[in-house]
Amino acid sequence: MSDISNSEEISKSIERVNSDLYKKKNIIISQMDAILSELHAEYLSVISQKDIQIGILKSKEMDLKDELNRLKKLKNDLLNSIEQENKNYKHLEEIVLQKEKKIEELQDNYQDAVEMIIGLRQKNDELIRRLSKLEDEINALKSKDIEIENLKTTMEKLRNYINKGGLIYNQAINENNIDKLTQNIKESINHST
Repeated sequence: MSDISNSEEISKSIERVNSDLYKKKNIIISQMDAILSELHAEYLSVISQKDIQIGILKSKEMDLKDELNRLKKLKNDLLNSIEQENKNYKHLEEIVLQKEKKIEELQDNYQDAVEMIIGLRQKNDELIRRLSKLEDEINALKSKDIEIENLKTTMEKLRNYINKGGLIYNQAINENNIDKLTQNIKESINHST
């Protein structure tokens, strides 16, 4: 009898243990379901956040791509601008070189002109000296012309005197009157002086 009661007790004990284990199992399963639900909700939240972050990152990626394209375009524009500036610089450099050559030519021409002007001044000074000398010679010739005119006047007077003297001489000879001839000559000399 004791064995049967023991067996019953063991059986009840096992049932109790099984019942406790079942309850604990159900509690554990419900706790695990709750944990899994929380984990699933957290997973979905993380996925949602990751999707948002991926969207933000994609947006940033697009912005960065746009910025990169803008920078590439800016770089190309700058390179083109630098190339154009280099062309402009070379063109300006050529213009400057041409201007420098022209300036050198002008300086050479200026130097030639200065030398020519100096030569012309020297010639001008020489011409002025010659003109002055010619003026002196002309003045001397004018003085000689005056002397010649005076000589001509004197010669004319002498010619008249000689003519008158010849007439008086002829008349005196014709009249045989030498005294009268001498008197007429003296008068004629006094009259001419």
